[in-house]
Amino acid sequence: MLVRNFLNTEADHHQYPDNPQVQLQKLHELITKLNHLQSLKAQLNTRQAMFANSDRRARARTLIQMGGLLNMIGLPQLCGIADGDDLQQDLESQDKAATLLGMLEHLNESLSVKTVTLDTNSLEEFKQRGIRLMKDHEIKKIRA
Repeated sequence: MLVRNFLNTEADHHQYPDNPQVQLQKLHELITKLNHLQSLKAQLNTRQAMFANSDRRARARTLIQMGGLLNMIGLPQLCGIADGDDLQQDLESQDKAATLLGMLEHLNESLSVKTVTLDTNSLEEFKQRGIRLMKDHEIKKIRA
């Protein structure tokens, strides 16, 4: 319908009634515009997928880094979790993961009960303690 309307505009119809060359030229122009629009759509789809993958990768990186922090202070080892344990598929490892989650929930509740929100001094003390632990961990890595 769009092609037919485009090919049969009033001006062209009066100037060149039933001229196949004019209609062929108009069809070619229309196909060219359609191809350009399809190309733009594909580019937008690619960008959207790239942003979605970027967000997913950023989230995965953060989760891996948080796991590294837990590992740095030995919580997985305390729960019997070894490198390579599948915490989702293996039933025994699921129990270990549940233990770790319970410990973290206990910590979260302990902090929540003491203060509704942690004050600036407490957060600064936690930060400084964490910085010391990270530095110690880096020193241990260098020595190993």
